[in-house]
Amino acid sequence: SVSLCNCDLWPWISVQYRCLSNCGTYLNPSSRLVLATECLNCNEIQPITYNWSAVDVGSSLPFSVWPERNLTSQDFPDAVILGGTFNSGSSYKIKIVASRPSSGI
Repeated sequence: SVSLCNCDLWPWISVQYRCLSNCGTYLNPSSRLVLATECLNCNEIQPITYNWSAVDVGSSLPFSVWPERNLTSQDFPDAVILGGTFNSGSSYKIKIVASRPSSGI
């Protein structure tokens, strides 16, 4: 199984995420997983940065997805994870961290 967390969002950033592909109750590990984010209170003047990561829940260790098993970079707002990345019977947590560059204020 795969769970999503939009954790550690810098204050005042409102980010929604949604699954676009392979979104059933159970993940099909042989199919591509597509996740998308949308910042609800961002503008082009002060963009935000993204950082995706994954953890194997059973071992609590980082799980290598970027860049080898992904069609998008780790700092892209959306994630396209290749089929065959996740192991059947294991659980993973995918995390997106969003932040604004320091404004100096």
